[in-house]
Order: sequence, then structure tokens, then C-alpha cells
Amino acid sequence: MLNKDQLLTIAVIVSVIGISFLYLFSAQQSTVRLNVSEIDEGMIGSRVMTQGTISRLNWFDYIVLLDLKEEDHHGTLTVAIEKQIIEDVVEDEKELKAGAKVEVEGLLEDYQGDLSLNVDELGGISILEKAHSRFTEFSSLLENPEWYEGMEVKVRGDVVEKRNTPQETTLILSSHQDSNYRYELTCIIDGWEEEKEIHGKPVVVEGEWIYDNTSGRWILEASNPDIRYVE
Repeated sequence: MLNKDQLLTIAVIVSVIGISFLYLFSAQQSTVRLNVSEIDEGMIGSRVMTQGTISRLNWFDYIVLLDLKEEDHHGTLTVAIEKQIIEDVVEDEKELKAGAKVEVEGLLEDYQGDLSLNVDELGGISILEKAHSRFTEFSSLLENPEWYEGMEVKVRGDVVEKRNTPQETTLILSSHQDSNYRYELTCIIDGWEEEKEIHGKPVVVEGEWIYDNTSGRWILEASNPDIRYVE
């Protein structure tokens, strides 16, 4: 037979557990799923789930800040995630990079006048599509270059020109999108020494899409190139 103090202790424990479950349930139930373009100041204080492509990512000691963008929408959403949360839910942190498509859930806050989605312990992040999971067409890169700025992309094309300097190798790739037009793309590869004759050969190049102020053009830059020859 339990005495009064023991019964009171059990009652308190049960109450605390019940309140915790109610809090978790209500938090999960109140989460709103929105597109990045639909999120505005009127949603501050709400729990939001959204998905988008990482356009910029910065790692700090205890937190990771990333910008999410949505295709055909110019704005971005800042997302703040504690490293511990990422370690708990993302199998390979190396896959979390610009160009990857992710889904995030957290609390929408006002941080110094800007919207920020704080991914807390009730939320999380998951990678829907890896940065290099598919090829990017030359036409997409060249006709809408700002969308891909800073992203890791993968392209496939034929080598039409190759220039070597002690510091880098420049490849000009071509891709026939249709029978009437040929797109050309410039790849700058640091520290790559390739003596093989590859003119006219099909290759795969992965790197970062950036605007080169020196040349005044968009280029694909690969510091540690992943270049594969397509037979």
C-alpha cells in the first residue's frame, strides 16, 4: 500500500509527463507548411515547415546559418540550426552544402529586423536532394546564372578548348541543347595538370558556380576537381 507522500510523488510525475506530451503534441500540430515565397512577417512566432535549395551556408562554432531559396522567387530565408541538431538528424554533414535541397522545420523569429527560421529540438532538417545528385543543363546555368551562384553543380559537355597555365587549367565545354544552338561554358580548374589530349572528348566536371570579376563572366570553378571522362 502506497502512503500519501508516495501517491503525491507519482501524481506529480504523471502530471509532468502529461504536460510534456501535450506540449510536444500541440507544437507539432501547430506547424504550418509553407513555400519560402509565402513566409512573411505576419508568421513571426509560428512554427513553420518549408523546403528550398541552399544558396549560401556558413559554419560557426555552435551554429550553422544557411540561406534557402525557391525557384522563380528572388528572396531568401535565413535558417539557423545548432550543430548538435544537425549531427543528430543528418547522416553525412558533408552533404549539407550549397546546391542541396532540404526540408526544415522550426520557429519563425525576428532577428535584428530580418526573418530567421530557428530550427530547434522540436524541428529538424532533412536532405531531399544532394547537391550533385543530377546534372545541370548549360542553358539553365547561362540563362539564369544568379539562381545557381555559389552552388555546387555538375555538368557534362565536350571539350572544345583547353588552356594551361602554372596556376590553373581552363576548359571550354560545349553542349548541344538542340539542333540549332550550342551553349559554351567556361571551367577554371586550380592545380590540375592533365597532359592527355582531350579536345573533343566528353567530360563531367563538378565545381562551384561563381561570377569572375576579372573576366566579367560566369564560370564553373573547381579547386579540387572531380573530372571524369565519359566513354
